[in-house]
Amino acid sequence: MAVDRPPCTILVCQNKACRKSGSKAVLAAFQNHKISEVPVIGSGCLGHCGNGPMVLVLPDEIWYRRVRAEEAIEIAKRWAIDS
Repeated sequence: MAVDRPPCTILVCQNKACRKSGSKAVLAAFQNHKISEVPVIGSGCLGHCGNGPMVLVLPDEIWYRRVRAEEAIEIAKRWAIDS
């Protein structure tokens, strides 16, 4: 029997430390290459200051640290396929 998984959501930290590390550009890259079935949301602090920009994929709680803008589309594609 197949189990329905809840859809995934990608959070991109937009708090001070992550913004200093380029999270604004990471969020913009996700939004510019939007994959319709994967919502991307700018979030508050994800609690991993110093490792940013931080990206969190829910509901699986998969973390990505030090994400660069050019990596955003590959992350989104992976979760569009796997979700």
